[in-house]
Amino acid sequence: MKEFPGLRVRVPIIYSDFSTNYDSQSTPEPSQIAISGEREAVAQIIARIDEIADDLRRNLRNIQISLPKRQHRFVIGPKGSNVSEILESTGCSVEVPSIADQSTNITIRGPQTSLMDAMTKVMEKANSVSIDTLDLSTVASSESNLTHGWRLFRYLQAHRTLRTLEQAHPVNIFFPRTLNTYSKPLKSSDLVFEIVGKDDKTVKSARTELNALCKKLLPSFFQSMDIEPHLHGHIIGRNGSNASKIKSQHNIIILTPSEPENMGNLKPARSKEVVLVYTGENPTIQAITSPKNRDKAIAEIFEACKAEIKKSIEEASNFGSETIKVPNKFHRSLIGQGGSSLKEILSACGADDDENRIYVDFSSQGHDDKTEKSKKGESKDSKQNQSKNLPEDHISIKGDKKIVSLVAKAILQKVEEIKHHEVLYSFTQTCKVPTSFLSRVIGKGGAGINRISSVHDVKIDVADNDKSSDSTIINIKGTKAGSENAKKEIDTLIDNLADQTSKIINIASDLHRSLIGTGGRFVRRLEERYGVSIRFPSNSEPKPDSENPEPEAEDIDSKQRSNPLKPNEIMIRGGSKGVENAIQELMDLATYEKDNSYSETIKVPSKHLRYLVGRQGSRITEIRNESNTRIDIDRKDEENPSELVDIVITGTSKNVKSAVKTINDIISDLDLIVEKSVNVDQKHHRYLIGPGGSFYRQMIKDCGGDPELNNGPNSCRIFFPRAESSDNETSNIVRIVGDVKIVDKVIEKLTEIVADRENVITSEIEIPSNQHSFIIGRGGSKLRNLQDLHNVRIDFPDSPNQRNSRKNNSAQKTNSGPNTVTVSGKPEDVEAATKALLSMVLTELHMQVPTSLHKKLGGRDSQLWYEVSSKFGVNVDSSKNDQPSSNSVASNASNPQTRNRIDQVTSNSPNRNIEDIVIDLSAELEDPNGPTTTWILKSSQQSKLEDAQKHILSRLEDEKKNNYLLMFYVDPSKYRFIIGRNGSVVQSIRADTGVQIDIPKSGTKSKSQSSASNNMISITGTKDSVLAARAKIDEILESQSN
Repeated sequence: MKEFPGLRVRVPIIYSDFSTNYDSQSTPEPSQIAISGEREAVAQIIARIDEIADDLRRNLRNIQISLPKRQHRFVIGPKGSNVSEILESTGCSVEVPSIADQSTNITIRGPQTSLMDAMTKVMEKANSVSIDTLDLSTVASSESNLTHGWRLFRYLQAHRTLRTLEQAHPVNIFFPRTLNTYSKPLKSSDLVFEIVGKDDKTVKSARTELNALCKKLLPSFFQSMDIEPHLHGHIIGRNGSNASKIKSQHNIIILTPSEPENMGNLKPARSKEVVLVYTGENPTIQAITSPKNRDKAIAEIFEACKAEIKKSIEEASNFGSETIKVPNKFHRSLIGQGGSSLKEILSACGADDDENRIYVDFSSQGHDDKTEKSKKGESKDSKQNQSKNLPEDHISIKGDKKIVSLVAKAILQKVEEIKHHEVLYSFTQTCKVPTSFLSRVIGKGGAGINRISSVHDVKIDVADNDKSSDSTIINIKGTKAGSENAKKEIDTLIDNLADQTSKIINIASDLHRSLIGTGGRFVRRLEERYGVSIRFPSNSEPKPDSENPEPEAEDIDSKQRSNPLKPNEIMIRGGSKGVENAIQELMDLATYEKDNSYSETIKVPSKHLRYLVGRQGSRITEIRNESNTRIDIDRKDEENPSELVDIVITGTSKNVKSAVKTINDIISDLDLIVEKSVNVDQKHHRYLIGPGGSFYRQMIKDCGGDPELNNGPNSCRIFFPRAESSDNETSNIVRIVGDVKIVDKVIEKLTEIVADRENVITSEIEIPSNQHSFIIGRGGSKLRNLQDLHNVRIDFPDSPNQRNSRKNNSAQKTNSGPNTVTVSGKPEDVEAATKALLSMVLTELHMQVPTSLHKKLGGRDSQLWYEVSSKFGVNVDSSKNDQPSSNSVASNASNPQTRNRIDQVTSNSPNRNIEDIVIDLSAELEDPNGPTTTWILKSSQQSKLEDAQKHILSRLEDEKKNNYLLMFYVDPSKYRFIIGRNGSVVQSIRADTGVQIDIPKSGTKSKSQSSASNNMISITGTKDSVLAARAKIDEILESQSN
């Protein structure tokens, strides 16, 4: 079979499956062996089968044994398992006659020595179960009553009584295949039930119970009436509502005939007889003791039930039937494959499976034996819709009147369409195909001819012809254009086949796999491009996969297949031009593959493999891409660090040598790499790491290494264990990996640092907290310089260093105050750092300054503080606790009487009614008990503090002379004249008179002061300067008013 791809051989089963129940329908197995495929292949297979059959006839013997028909199924077993078992164990086949065959003989065929053994096994299988029978026709009386037995069967089937008995007892109940619910049996043997079980006791118990149940159902409990099949659904009602109503009123069950297959709307109307069954549940009838009177009462109930059913049928006026004349030749097209066309028509007209069910029957006349033989493919659906009661060329439609009328019109319209289609597709064309090309035109499994038929919408028939003939006739039927185009395509195909040629080329077999490609992709691409078939030796053939199915093989005849190719040969078959092009491309591809197939194998230590491959293969991928080679690594010894791993590099000679050099260079660098460990107490790890790893990176650089390199010369990396590690053995192990020279230096440096940190002491000094920021410097610059200079650690209260220190040693508790600064390091370094810190501490001098003068002269942005800092190098600050509220000088200086008088002035009074206010401030400035603010002077030298103090006192004395305050009202709209452009006017007045002028912002308003008080301008200075400034302002205002 492997020699003939696409060939199919079907061998029939030689027994009938008795394991199924008798109520199933089965199609007899054909007795012929069916073979399909290429003509030449089929002929060869037939010849081989004939040879095998002749050999079997000569060497095999057979015996026959007679067994009752009912035991045949046990010989066969479920799905033929028993006969298969006998064949496998004895080498003998068991042939069982079909159910339709009356013969009881079973034939055993096989070697002479095994026949008796096989017969013994057949008898064992036949007698492996117990069987008993029950004849339903003789349950009620000794005489056969086929009608009563059939009615009993219908009742048992409808109520699933047999299935209940099978479940209650471990038995199987079988009935004849000829017995059904839609036709009465013709003989009593059709009503014989077989009860099968593993032991007699169980079988007899089940038979007794079934017999007792049947005896209770007397013949008088059954009656029937004829009702048209299309009305059966009406008397049952939707979801059985009408039947349930009759059962509740009359204790009668309605049994309609069931069909062999559920075909939806195509269910054939086979029987009119509806069986009525009395349930025996009427209390009045149960009380009657006389059988005659009881039967009479039951008959009365039946008559009442029938009258109600007839009345229901008469009221169903919407039911009707219609018979239309349609030639029998159109019936098959109307029904369609599997009834599809008829189902479509019924569905379009509104038919369904409930109350709108429509029954369609087709006449069966005219279907003689010859016609039936030509319709072997006809479905059961179409056969079951044929009615022998209809005249020839007629179709009967029954159901709802409206839908029946629509269906009749739809069928007639469909017939007209079929007629039109027949006329349209009546054009025929014929073409002669050389017999040698016929299989190529038909294609594998008819694929080629089917494709042409589908594309051009035509019907193509291949005429049977004598094998000795040189050509075969192909008939094409369809539309004019379709048949002509199909003929043209077939003629073109024949011309192309006539141009077919085949050539064999020699290419080294080790290159075949590369030419074929993964799953045959490369070779299939060539076949599609040039329209050829390419055949490799059998061991190089591309294997089919789901994406690339195996290419069709009908293009190579049996002669070529019988002559296999040599290992280095490739056959190309197709059109002469396509073959030449395919050969040229194959040769070019082979040359390319040969040039790119150079390979070298190098060995590398497995311990370096992970560094060579890189993270997720990134490094080896980079080498592949740069060298344009294929690199394969043998990983079988990867886990053993002492073993060598093979690496195969494939590509052009130049690229392979380049990749080998790159890999060898990497391995040379990796040979310099060592990994060493040092035990370091975990308490030192954070210090050694530093912020963001800065400390250990700098340490590597100090030792001449590069922390950014992963391997190679000068590379070095330090790995600290996780801080949360609970393993005491590994929590202190620090690994150093890199260049051996750098690693040794780093270990030496680490050991030295750790030894130094073991001798570290901590000293505390007191430095006022207000000087901490000065000592730390901007961004910690001064603090870092101190730490680096003296190689110590300095911690200020709540500084990052101290917080980290507390994290490193959570057990350490400190009660240090806000002024305490800690210094950690070697004793000599701590002492030097402490001296340096104390030298940076500034001397302080405190001064008490009247608050009014502080507001005027003090503050970080004041001119006086800036002068002191730049001239004497002294920093000035004020005590935060002594700073008073920020009320204006005017509001603080004004006495209560004056304020009261101002508050009495209304905001709408004319300006001339508002008096000027002149206040002498000398009392407040000279009052020793007045409010003061502490100024703090800081410097590293006492002499500078004294000089700065003198300068400040001098300025304060000068300022005390300006002890007059003049306040007067000016319309806010005129402020702009006093201020001038960019403040030029008011600055000029200040420069000329030496006074301080405060002008309120326009539009401001205080909640506690009147509008007039809020808009008063204040001038501070000596008495004369204040009056002079006021005079200048008056001149400005008068000049603007004129």
